[in-house]
Amino acid sequence: MSWKTDFRYAVRSLRFSPGVTLVAVLTLAVGIAVTTAMFTVVDGVLLKPLRYPDADRIVALSTHWTDSGKTSPRTTGGDLEDERTDTASFEAFSYYSGAEVGVSLKNSAMFVGTYQVDPEFFRVFRVVPLAGRTFAADDAGRAAVVGVRFAEQNFGSARAAIGEVIRTNGVFYQIVGVMPAMFQFPKQAEVWVAASPVPTNRARTAFNYYTVGKLKAGVSTRRRFA
Repeated sequence: MSWKTDFRYAVRSLRFSPGVTLVAVLTLAVGIAVTTAMFTVVDGVLLKPLRYPDADRIVALSTHWTDSGKTSPRTTGGDLEDERTDTASFEAFSYYSGAEVGVSLKNSAMFVGTYQVDPEFFRVFRVVPLAGRTFAADDAGRAAVVGVRFAEQNFGSARAAIGEVIRTNGVFYQIVGVMPAMFQFPKQAEVWVAASPVPTNRARTAFNYYTVGKLKAGVSTRRRFA
């Protein structure tokens, strides 16, 4: 029996059995949908490379207690300063802290992911802004960089956002740059304000800061930093 004969027989059987036809169509539809969903997850998590240049050299530092085995993703201000001096290991090094907080504009206010970062923050990722620039060494306490979504929603375009002023935690910041949509670090961040390279709390008992750095080429990510 040829495949054409088999096909004609299958079509006749489905036509005279509508219940079976419905089950077959639904099964096929669900199978296609599940396969697509699974590929989307795998494609997004496993197949697409990280979007930052030299992403394999970008690391986050944590604090580990050798006596208890406990690990924290944050570091103290004092440890942060020690880590920054390791110029033999790091090409760029920065800290960040923040959360979803209130941000005020001229005629509106909203809660958005807002993070204090030191001026080296964007050097770690080396992502070119859509408009304007990233932070300079003397921007602490006065400059902000925003995401393109924030810029378009509040000012109409990335270019129009440059020079505008926002207020958060009682401090006014002028927008100097707008980052592309692909830059989202930390997750859901929309506003980055420049903070002093010197952490506010330098005590070694308060674990307040997340750190991120770019290792120099050839430095192993397995290295432990004392």
